[in-house]
Amino acid sequence: MKKMKIWILLMVACLATSLFAQPIEISTPDELQAIGADETSLAGDYVLVNDIDLAGYPWKAIFLFAGTLDGNGHVVKNLTTNNEDHRAGGLIGKSLAGSVVKNVGVVDCDITSKDYAAAVVGDSHGDISNCFAAGGSVTTVGTGNVGSFCGMSRGTSSITNCYSIGVDVTGLSANTRPATGGFIGTAAGLITNCYYVGGVITPAPDGSLAGGFAGQIAGSGIATSCYFNLDEGGIANFISQGTTPEPGGRITDEMMQEASYVDWDFADVWSIDEGQGYPELRIFGQKPVAITVPNSDFETILMPGSDTITADLGDGWTQGVGPDTLMDNGTATYSDGTTGDAVDIPGWIGADPQGWVDNGGTYDRDLDFPNRQGSFQAGGVEGSYSFLANGGGWGNAAGGLIVSDASLGQAERGTYTLSVLAIGPDGAATPVVLELLADGVALVPASSVDPEVNGDWQEFSRTYDAASLEGLLGASLTIRLGVGRGASGGQTRFDDVSLSFLSDAIAVPVPNGDFEAIYMPGSDTITADLGEGWTQGLGPDTPMDDGIASYSDGTTGDVIDIPGWIGADVQGWIDGGGTYGRDTTTGNRQGSVTRQSDTPDGLYYYLSNGGGWGNSAGGLIVSEASLATVEEGLTYTLSMLANGGATPVVLELLADGVALVPASSVDPELSADWQTFSRTYDAASLEGYVGASLTIRLGVGRGASGGQSHFDAVSLDSFLPAE
Repeated sequence: MKKMKIWILLMVACLATSLFAQPIEISTPDELQAIGADETSLAGDYVLVNDIDLAGYPWKAIFLFAGTLDGNGHVVKNLTTNNEDHRAGGLIGKSLAGSVVKNVGVVDCDITSKDYAAAVVGDSHGDISNCFAAGGSVTTVGTGNVGSFCGMSRGTSSITNCYSIGVDVTGLSANTRPATGGFIGTAAGLITNCYYVGGVITPAPDGSLAGGFAGQIAGSGIATSCYFNLDEGGIANFISQGTTPEPGGRITDEMMQEASYVDWDFADVWSIDEGQGYPELRIFGQKPVAITVPNSDFETILMPGSDTITADLGDGWTQGVGPDTLMDNGTATYSDGTTGDAVDIPGWIGADPQGWVDNGGTYDRDLDFPNRQGSFQAGGVEGSYSFLANGGGWGNAAGGLIVSDASLGQAERGTYTLSVLAIGPDGAATPVVLELLADGVALVPASSVDPEVNGDWQEFSRTYDAASLEGLLGASLTIRLGVGRGASGGQTRFDDVSLSFLSDAIAVPVPNGDFEAIYMPGSDTITADLGEGWTQGLGPDTPMDDGIASYSDGTTGDVIDIPGWIGADVQGWIDGGGTYGRDTTTGNRQGSVTRQSDTPDGLYYYLSNGGGWGNSAGGLIVSEASLATVEEGLTYTLSMLANGGATPVVLELLADGVALVPASSVDPELSADWQTFSRTYDAASLEGYVGASLTIRLGVGRGASGGQSHFDAVSLDSFLPAE
């Protein structure tokens, strides 16, 4: 009887799997280009899981796209394509009605196309939302319809909450009506809440259609609450030359004010640093960071004692999850050709053996086998396997709860979303349990999604905000899921467990935080390459101590500028025995900038010697520019990466030159590996300094011992504290 029911459930699960299609993850240029490989791929559902760099890649615009492309807050950068012989160029050349392009940015493009040239979609018949283009150029060599963001939108198309900035548009057509616009060439569809800042270059024959925002609005086209910068591009009209200027034209100062954008959502969709920048889409500033969940789709099944020999359960199932789990039916076939009746399923274990036993757990499970709650068997939504828990209808009122047996990460300020897919026939086992635990304590979610368990895979989720995590920052996170105690119903399966984190941090710009900005003295555009050399300190007019710098204008020199930092305390450094004969007239010469070994962030890092290298003064540097002012109600976290052996390590946040006392610090032991040092300052730490200007001091302190230490990736984030 049991086996027959299992087969029925497998059939239901297979049907549900075919109906519950998961987006195809895109992480490489080849995977992105494969979207246009055939008709089936063009209709797919895709999601970017990281930024994609197309530098040097021979990009071919995706043509006749009919599916969904979700950028997920990521960008495609360095997109270069020359499509002079064909229509429609860009990331997507032509999209069909019903297609969706959303949440993706195109950065630093170089696009040439015969017609319908644009960075994001050349010829759009579908919907585009929450997208942007930034930097680069778009050129048409055909009959026109060229814009920085979209070449032409058709009557079935909509473009919502999008922008383009710094993308120059060139219409080189001999045709007298090339339809060249800053944002879009021809708009025949709906365009809502969009803007353009950049330069429009177009030929000037009589009758040419050129506009600061659009070349022309045609057919059923409507532009609502759309704007362009009057100070850029040299065209004063919203649409074609000779028409009355539209109200969407704004000068730079106006475009940097929230009030200029009528009916725009600055709470959830847009953000703006008024007076300092243009509106930006929030999804690109706050990307969910996936936290690795061990065996999240329950696919990793191994031979006991091996982490390389995989197991195939066939049509069998297990007596639980975890190490040395017995098969309850069938025999496992291992990838080394052997078979066995036990498997290892890493990442999960029974949540509470005594509670399970007390509530009538079956299979004669006892305290010696805490992993034996529920089963693994074929029929997952993603891959081959899923976790299955029986309810009271199968004689198991104890249900089946499992917990991740490894710490997933530490709680940080932000929002966490935990989700799992579940499926069951009519009368499925309940209650469904899905919990995030911090140091073993179940957190209280701010919101939950609990659909009815039925014959389709359904997503259950829990969202935890700052208030949910209050008092638990720094705690280890684990997951508990399954069917709870006092279970009723038949069986329920679970698969595809995920945990994502969205930081509520607001980055404070740290000048040259990765020590990459190195210039020729007197220029902030001519960059310097140190080769294998190093410097006598950092700051303005810094001599090279070894080697010669090569400048981007083709010259060389033995002096460079490294903006953003300077020696922290000249006299103290000298009194402490600073080397290189440095004196009070050369306050920038403490430590060095070099690229002698691998770095975690770019080419260069800051290096300071200790007493073991004859420099007991160490080397302390300070940010030479004010970073921000302390704001009431915010918490600040200062961090950097360091390795080496010279100590003591110094990392301080100063307000008006006074070192603040952190509420907490992270100080790992220095080694050959890069380690994160951090300081967190809460309201009590900042008391009395609201409105004070912030600077950073870091390096190796006075009375230094050891050899050398390296420092890189300096960052400062502010947070809204937990309520």
